[in-house]
Amino acid sequence: MVEVELDIYFSFGNRLNSKGKITVKVPDNATIEKVLDEFTERFPDFEDEIFEEPGEIRRFIQIKLNQRNINRLDGLGTVLNQGDEIQILPKLGGG
Repeated sequence: MVEVELDIYFSFGNRLNSKGKITVKVPDNATIEKVLDEFTERFPDFEDEIFEEPGEIRRFIQIKLNQRNINRLDGLGTVLNQGDEIQILPKLGGG
């Protein structure tokens, strides 16, 4: 088993008692998708806010692993290591 930390930002994080940080235990070689599944199982209200449909992140949500956008890695299939940190945050825009 590996432990990874989820940092949930902005209004998402404010809704958690843990100040937006939680630790999730998953099997060795688990992926980001597995962690997000575990998270939304514990906090089902977030599922529709994070996923458009199973396996598809909403376009206004950004997921990072250790400060790197998962789209530049292996997406939801990125394998995790002990102590990794996943950030869930809304994409910011401006003009």
